[in-house]
Amino acid sequence: MAQIPICKETAEVIGHHADKVENRSLLFDKYALPKVDTSGNEFKEASKWSLMRIASGGTDLLEEESKAKRKEAEGKRTEEKNRPIYRAQASMAQTMSKAASTPEDIPYVRQRHTLRLWSLIEKSYPENHGCFQARLGGRLAINLADGIIENAGMSLDRIFGEPMIPASALKGIARNCALWDVRKTADINQRKQKLKLLTGVFGFGDNELKADGAFCWALGSDETEFRSFMNSLKMDACKGGVSFLPAHPVSEEARVVVDLTNVHYPDYYRSSSIGDLRNEKLNPNAFPAVEAGTYFNFLFLLNDIGQKNPLHKHLLQAGGVWLKKALTQNGVGAKTAAGYGWFVLAKPDDPVIKQLFEIKSKGGH
Repeated sequence: MAQIPICKETAEVIGHHADKVENRSLLFDKYALPKVDTSGNEFKEASKWSLMRIASGGTDLLEEESKAKRKEAEGKRTEEKNRPIYRAQASMAQTMSKAASTPEDIPYVRQRHTLRLWSLIEKSYPENHGCFQARLGGRLAINLADGIIENAGMSLDRIFGEPMIPASALKGIARNCALWDVRKTADINQRKQKLKLLTGVFGFGDNELKADGAFCWALGSDETEFRSFMNSLKMDACKGGVSFLPAHPVSEEARVVVDLTNVHYPDYYRSSSIGDLRNEKLNPNAFPAVEAGTYFNFLFLLNDIGQKNPLHKHLLQAGGVWLKKALTQNGVGAKTAAGYGWFVLAKPDDPVIKQLFEIKSKGGH
């Protein structure tokens, strides 16, 4: 029987431990190791090992885990009843290491694919697109809540298995930044002008037309003035005029690492007893992250709705400004308050960017 819960026919094709699968997106989304296998063996490190398998250098990490478990199994102080358990864990870690190697050409192909998409956008929207590159200043934790491993999800490209930032996340942080920008503008007339731009860039639904909605809050006015302003726009709920595309890495390597966070002190929180605080042991939880220093390419364009907007000349610029501000000041993804997910805008004389434009000018070759 397969350790990973899959049917016999599927196990024969992909391997009993998915050891024949090379796409780490597929491994991560479908084949996470269960904490208890079909023989009753318990693997407390199951979640951590599943993350190691998709991490850069995962083969080496899991082989080290296997060696450590074998050493523990043969230790002089190890109880006899625990030796078989450690050997089973060592064997599992070794087996998982076989599926931890990402093909070496994937980063190269993924980079060329990103550049190709950029070139196609340039040809299709020569005057109606925006693009910039930015470098991760801290690690990126994106889509932690989305995954079969609890609180350890990650956004991976389904074809290449490489990290990416979903378009919905970029639009969300840019819109939030825009709302705060409107709110913090001192002059009421300038606030109204920015809010008008905001509606054109991001669109809005019926909820924004309510007195307790985000637009009324951003405008900072009473309900009467807000109603008057929205009526003057003569607009019903509409779609946004700027489309934000998913952001992909353009670095030669986008390293995925296994990071750790420690839970606090649940026993102490329940009892308020100092004794529980002193006796509690740390319980580290692993989660995946993109290593700092990775360069991403950000693309956005003026869609058909935006091109028909009377403010179309300003929508693309405004959307780009808000997105850059959101990435560099607020960050994207989880744990931004702890320094994750913030970016530094790349400069034209940056060696990585120079090389990127050279490759792009040669048609991605």
